[in-house]
Amino acid sequence: MRRSPRDGSPGYVSNITWVINTITESPTEKDSQNSRRRTYRQANPNHVEASFRFTKTITYGPGDPVPTVSSSHEILVIELLTNNYIMKKVYVDPESSVDVMYYRTFECLKLTRDQLVPVKTPLVGFGGHVVHSEGMIMLTVTVGQHLWCRIVPVNFVVVKADSTYNLLMGQPILNALRAVYSTYHISFKFLTPAGIAELHRPSTLGKPQRLETGDEVEEISLDPSTPERTISIGTSLPVPLNGEMVNLLKNYQNVFVWIAEQDVGAPHHLMLHEMNVDPRAKPVKQKRRYFGPKRNKAVAEDIDKLLPARMIKEIGISEEDQEKTAIFTNQGVYCYTTMPFGLKNAGTTYQQLINRVFKSR
Repeated sequence: MRRSPRDGSPGYVSNITWVINTITESPTEKDSQNSRRRTYRQANPNHVEASFRFTKTITYGPGDPVPTVSSSHEILVIELLTNNYIMKKVYVDPESSVDVMYYRTFECLKLTRDQLVPVKTPLVGFGGHVVHSEGMIMLTVTVGQHLWCRIVPVNFVVVKADSTYNLLMGQPILNALRAVYSTYHISFKFLTPAGIAELHRPSTLGKPQRLETGDEVEEISLDPSTPERTISIGTSLPVPLNGEMVNLLKNYQNVFVWIAEQDVGAPHHLMLHEMNVDPRAKPVKQKRRYFGPKRNKAVAEDIDKLLPARMIKEIGISEEDQEKTAIFTNQGVYCYTTMPFGLKNAGTTYQQLINRVFKSR
């Protein structure tokens, strides 16, 4: 998604072109930090960051704010400036050995393929997936805002892959900034000519609060002809927002599925979940688990519910992978024909479907 800034964005120069919201091994043998800086200085002699002495020590202490919910599941997403574009949704991954730019972002930046430098070394993801890059491109990146910022050259590896983010900021950028990353504080600090800057998760102050369990709700009927079909709206919503929400849901009530039989699921040509299993791997046979009478009864009841509904028909599983989800019960052996969310990378597949559905938005 792209939009032109209305009056510029705070902390950046006024000649911003667009704001882009949403849309392993080292890749080269000579891709050292010094070579990146040397290449950048040769290509951009007038835009090299002014050198300054790093005389301050970066530390985290009791006075540093900690997010309300700080856990290993939290991630850091920031924004930065590159090629006169404000880049939103930049995922900071201190474990990544490369800085990644997704191809759709590459196109949004109006870059061309002749600017890419060939890269022969493929990238290996967390799940063992091998991705061959389109090439590498060097861009100037501004991290931070106002005086509390740094301008560094970055070699981005361009890949064709679906992602909820625009860029992946890895170790090379963090090392170029000499940044200190804290997973507990979900932030990182780095030195600037004005002092120590810190980038952290955006504040949630002033934003609508999430509806929590236990909050009071009211039942709203979207169609008078079917009053039994209702939805729940939080009573804590402000009056104007409450009315706008109800009107929006009434206008699009045809997107709701009230019974499982109405859910036709995603067409297989649009999205199909596949398991990237090494064909050379030998199948592992697990012993059957025996349960007591109460648990067997509960399992049987769940199976009886799933069979008539044919599970939730959202995203199908490829036919050759269905047997890999087999489960054994007293009633027989069953397997999933549609993707359960307990599978590894199931969330990624679901997000890819959502990205494709809203691609034109």
